[in-house]
Amino acid sequence: MAKYIKYILNQRGRTLRRLPCITYKRSIIPSLIGKTKKLNAVQVEIFESDALNKILKRKYMPKVDNRLVTYEKITMLIYYSKNLLNKYPKTERFDLCTDIKQILYKCLRNTTFAWKEYSNKEKLKYLKEVDVDLVMLKSLVRISYNFQYISQKNYMTWNEHISEIGKLIGGWIKTCQSA
Repeated sequence: MAKYIKYILNQRGRTLRRLPCITYKRSIIPSLIGKTKKLNAVQVEIFESDALNKILKRKYMPKVDNRLVTYEKITMLIYYSKNLLNKYPKTERFDLCTDIKQILYKCLRNTTFAWKEYSNKEKLKYLKEVDVDLVMLKSLVRISYNFQYISQKNYMTWNEHISEIGKLIGGWIKTCQSA
């Protein structure tokens, strides 16, 4: 006979009642929620058997992601920028918007090259290119704000994202120079 646990959760995912426990991360519980509803509560059963545990761990446990923080920040900046660039007037979509997109993709590419490069000399070359591109991107965002294509709030948020990435790149450059 298999031992099991019953979690009785409300619709927000908070535990109302919990019977004897197997240690699983709480993040898998929402993905295992069944369709059974009883008085605004959801009932989940996790069975304790070796075969099922292996399946659960393989299927529901978060995978270790060894991506670079800078890479993630740049991709988030690209998503944010894409939303803003769609709101630009048609006259600027093929000039200013294209330049901003190209610089963002170039930053992402050079960051990836620096991440995968082994020697510090080559890393520095790519990181300095990213640094120059970020300065250029800041100036293009400032031009967009001066022509009132974006609001002050968007300008401040965009500038914060760029500054944060610049700090990360600057720290990376210092570590490469000191090594």
